[in-house]
Amino acid sequence: MLQIAVPTRTDVSEYQKLTSQVHEIVWHINGRFGTLIAVSIHHLDRSLDVHALCALYAVTEVALVTSLRDGMNLVSYKFVACQASKKGLQALHSPLVLELSW
Repeated sequence: MLQIAVPTRTDVSEYQKLTSQVHEIVWHINGRFGTLIAVSIHHLDRSLDVHALCALYAVTEVALVTSLRDGMNLVSYKFVACQASKKGLQALHSPLVLELSW
């Protein structure tokens, strides 16, 4: 699993606490389920340029978007757009899972 966490509010103490909690959870999961040659979660705390993101979205098998606080999040749209390069049934096997909260 690749988790991309784009830093946005690094000067806010609650954000820093949440970031620490996420790092701890990733560390525990990788410690329990990882091996010497592989980890379960690759966690990136940084932005990626549009070319890198499109390349990742194009080869991704499943996208999980769980941003509850983002208003107009375009990740899901970009993921679907990058799936257009896949042909036939392969494109149908790349589901998008959205978590919505009202």
